[in-house]
Parts: sequence; C-alpha cells; structure tokens
Amino acid sequence: MTYAKPFLRLVLQGYLYNEDVWSLSMSLIANVDGANPPDEVPPALISAVQAYWAGSTPIVSAHASVATIKLNEIGTNGKYTSPTTVLYDFDPRLNGTGGSTPAPQVSLAISLTTAIARGRAHAGRYYLPIPAPQAQATGRLSAQAVGEQVSAAQTFLEAVNAAVPGYDVGVTSNLGTGTQQLVTGVRVGDVLDTIRSRRSAFQETYQSLPVVGP
Repeated sequence: MTYAKPFLRLVLQGYLYNEDVWSLSMSLIANVDGANPPDEVPPALISAVQAYWAGSTPIVSAHASVATIKLNEIGTNGKYTSPTTVLYDFDPRLNGTGGSTPAPQVSLAISLTTAIARGRAHAGRYYLPIPAPQAQATGRLSAQAVGEQVSAAQTFLEAVNAAVPGYDVGVTSNLGTGTQQLVTGVRVGDVLDTIRSRRSAFQETYQSLPVVGP
C-alpha cells in the first residue's frame, strides 16, 4: 500500500482538562507542480488555528487546549521525508472559549467532502475534542450550534488553504496505488460522537457504601 504522491500532514495536539491528550490530523495535497514543503509552520497557519480555536464564536470547551501544531511531508511510503520535525509550540497553550464541561471522550465529527461521491479518498473527517455546544433535550445539537460549527470549520479550512503556498486541504488514501482528492466542502451533523481513547488517562476515584440486608 502506497500513497500516490507525497503530501503534508497537519496535526494539532493538545490536552483535555490538563489530564488527557487529544490530536486531530488532516492532509494537505499539492495544488501546483513542484510545491515545496515548508521548513517551519507558516505564521498564517498559526493565526488560522488561533482564530478557529479561540475566536469569538465558541467552538470547543475552554478545557480543551492546543499545545502543538505539526506540519510535515509524508512520502509515498507513509513516512516522514525529513528527519527534522516541523512544529510550533504554543506557550501558553491555546485554550478554547466555550463554557461547557462535557465528558473528555465527547467529540464532534467534522466531515470533509470532495468532488466524488464514493470510492477511495472521497471523504475524510477530523474530530473536535469536547465541543462547546451541548445537546438539547432531544439529545441533539441545535440547528444554530451546528450552523456555527460548520461555518467556523469552513473559515478554518479556507484559511489553511491560504496559509500554506502550493497546498490545499485534501483527502488521501493509501489503498492500492494511492489516491488524492481536494476537499471541496465541509459537513457537520447534530449528534455528538465519542472517542474513548481521549479519556484513557483519567484515573477514577471511587466512593463506596455498604449494602445491609434485611
């Protein structure tokens, strides 16, 4: 299994409630011949992450922070093409602005669509950690909350496209000879998701009481 062409992997990493860790990633594929991978995280990309995470519209809880941005070229063999990792560390960490306190495993899927409806690399997704909006009495997010999430994701993805010369957000597959597709849309649903690995570092504190028979 190989990738069709080298591409950039954008990774955001951070912390949940200062106790567990989370990460999300997406692919950036070349939109011109001879695109050169950056040797540092572009300032415009840092600004795009800041605007998405800590903008005026709350996207994630204040208890979800971004610590690091990574942007590295991945070769057709699926490995880094350079021995040097390109990264940027936030100091202090970049916190979300939402007031919610969901369970650490709660997430929201942001789906990335392409010009093809099915087949390899036709769609991708990333999962936001502990999102700002909470479910209503129906168990679903409100239409307003979904609208805010999809609008913020659209703005972020377009900012990423503009921030990295020669590359746009795409979807990659390493099945067969590999496939790449540019992202042409974003979609968000109204049901929250769970990622159990994002609560694996939480050690439970128990309380117990005796049960006495009749």
